Amino acid sequence: MATYQVRKTIVIGLGGTGRDAVLRMKQKYLETYGTDRPPTTQFLVFDTASTQPLITKNDDRIELSKGEFLHLTVANPGSVAKVNKEVKSWFPKNVPLNAINAGAGQIRTLGRLSLFANGNDVYRAISAAFQEVKSLGPNHDLGDFKLINDSGLVHVIGSM
Repeated sequence: MATYQVRKTIVIGLGGTGRDAVLRMKQKYLETYGTDRPPTTQFLVFDTASTQPLITKNDDRIELSKGEFLHLTVANPGSVAKVNKEVKSWFPKNVPLNAINAGAGQIRTLGRLSLFANGNDVYRAISAAFQEVKSLGPNHDLGDFKLINDSGLVHVIGSM
């Protein structure tokens, strides 16, 4: 039985590009290690659109697990943009303020507004991922995986 050396890792995907990158990573882990997520890795995806699975060439279905995806919706973005002085300072006046519940339409400002409006949930999800990874130590049974040190990595993936 092989033992794979790994680090504590958190991967955060932002938007559709981040989601797709995380799903491809899960696919690569599955192909390489036989699991879509080593016990030392936490995935988080934040998106304004609902999540879609990745269907591979072999018709395998790669999906985000419960707790790996947070759907960022904003019922009334106009009120968030008008009431919060933090948002007023960077939110342009020419951006449409329709409900954000089925994607931001690649309008970066709406994605940013969704992160702001759902800040508490985003913070809780990131904190939980950090706690999960931080709690791992050399005495934990990690199956085929072995921590190479106690340091960790955080990757944030999104489009420009």
